[in-house]
Amino acid sequence: LAIFAPDNAAMEIAYNNNGLPRISEIKAIFEKYQGSEGDYSESEIKQAKADVQKKLNMLRAFVRYHFQNNSVFADNKVPRTTYQSMYSSELGIPAKITTESTDGILTVTDATGHSIRIDANSKDKLVNMMTRDYEFDAKSSSAKNISVSSFAVVHQISEPLKY
Repeated sequence: LAIFAPDNAAMEIAYNNNGLPRISEIKAIFEKYQGSEGDYSESEIKQAKADVQKKLNMLRAFVRYHFQNNSVFADNKVPRTTYQSMYSSELGIPAKITTESTDGILTVTDATGHSIRIDANSKDKLVNMMTRDYEFDAKSSSAKNISVSSFAVVHQISEPLKY
């Protein structure tokens, strides 16, 4: 698994230029209508629920698109390859991410054709950071078994990927 982790600058681009909703926007709609059914018409409440669901789906899609199903490292030579992201369209078709790495530069191209360069030697960004996910059979301090474990590589990016 490769995770392309948007930094604060990338998130501002996603919010301001790409229309990604902020959690505060979603929360405001939810709080306005939650528990006040008598104050609004049924159609207003139905529309508010639909708006909240749509915005939550946008956030979910954004996050899932930044997860790629194969690890790719910036300091390895990797031929140009297209992988599936963890985001799938409403038809169940996985959105693609294309990566290529040469001379310590990982180039990530999103579904819109926009490319982002990740420098393996960057001192300003987290690059090639390994992480591990564990699933225990009980609380970690008393677990007897690990039922699932997986590795992922994380690359910090300053521009969001678009699906």
